[in-house]
Amino acid sequence: MENSQLSKGREQGRSNIRNERWMKMFQSVTLVFLALFWIGYAVSYYRGIENNISTYGILIMIFSLLNQEVLFKGEKAQNRVLDILAKAEGILLCVWAVITIVQLILK
Repeated sequence: MENSQLSKGREQGRSNIRNERWMKMFQSVTLVFLALFWIGYAVSYYRGIENNISTYGILIMIFSLLNQEVLFKGEKAQNRVLDILAKAEGILLCVWAVITIVQLILK
């Protein structure tokens, strides 16, 4: 009986480690894609392509929600570069939200 409990505990520990590795890799990939979406949004805004602006806006919101722990809760990213990138993206999102609200009020 003790052996089966130990083996279940080991399997659960391995599963947790795999899940943690997967989440770190997923977080890194989504942070990089979020930066690319911000670049695409800026280019579309500069060129005045309305359809792309709204599409990038939706993608930015979705990927920001996926990374909310890193962007807003103060959790550290996998390395220093990603941590700085996450903080910059969090600031961009807040500034973007404020500007959007102000534009809606002024119209």
